[in-house]
Amino acid sequence: MKKNYYMVKIKIPSNILEEFQLYLNENISWGWEENNSNIYKIYFSLKTEQEEFIKKITQRFPDIFIETKKIYGSNWADEWKKYFHPMEIGIFKILPSWLNKNLSDRRFIPIIIYPEMAFGTGHHPTTRLCLLAIQTLFKEGKLQKGNYFLDVGTGSGILGIGASLLGMRGIGLDIDPLISGNCKKNIRLNKVDKNFSVYIGSIDALKEGINFDLIMANLLLEPLVDLKDELYMHLTPRGILIVSGILIEQELKLITNYQDLFSNPFKILREKEWSAIIWIKG
Repeated sequence: MKKNYYMVKIKIPSNILEEFQLYLNENISWGWEENNSNIYKIYFSLKTEQEEFIKKITQRFPDIFIETKKIYGSNWADEWKKYFHPMEIGIFKILPSWLNKNLSDRRFIPIIIYPEMAFGTGHHPTTRLCLLAIQTLFKEGKLQKGNYFLDVGTGSGILGIGASLLGMRGIGLDIDPLISGNCKKNIRLNKVDKNFSVYIGSIDALKEGINFDLIMANLLLEPLVDLKDELYMHLTPRGILIVSGILIEQELKLITNYQDLFSNPFKILREKEWSAIIWIKG
């Protein structure tokens, strides 16, 4: 069904780019469009949401340049089609749903994503880092077919889908009820519904004794610190934890907070200013 959307186009001075990206990561869960000219586009379904965002962003960053536009009779996927193109992430190839017949390249495992207002399309470095971490651990034999995984803050489900396509099985959790429908659609598109299920809720809703060989948490620094005990508790012995959603400058704070439970990180992956950290329990 077509509807109107409200776009905010923002030009960011280079000296505040890192701070602005962190702000977006903390406040825009459904993603955004960006290019190499420090220009960002964010879409809202309601004009009041657009106006409230502009009010907050101009108070926080008075030196930015803003343009607004109403997009008539469109839908979210139509806007994404303008720049959501196939993307290679290691052995995975992320394909938008309208190109899901283009699966002939046997060098890659395709992940099909239907873009809606749910975070996780492979365009953001934190998502790519997590997918790279999963396949690296699988290649090294530290993860294997049949492992049981948990994807905390599953969003579009892309991480759980990637793990499922490697032969693992598990569940995804997200506190946003609007995300569930999009995640379930992506699970069906990738035909992994027998291996991957999604539920509304946080990790603290899990019963004690339910443990996972792999837990993925692509969140933010504060919730990662708050959830560290639950993440540790629900790992099997020698279970693997992949966390992301943090800036390189936040690595030390996160590692310091985790040191009372985990030993030193097994591996740290970085892209641009973002990090993913891997721990092995034990």
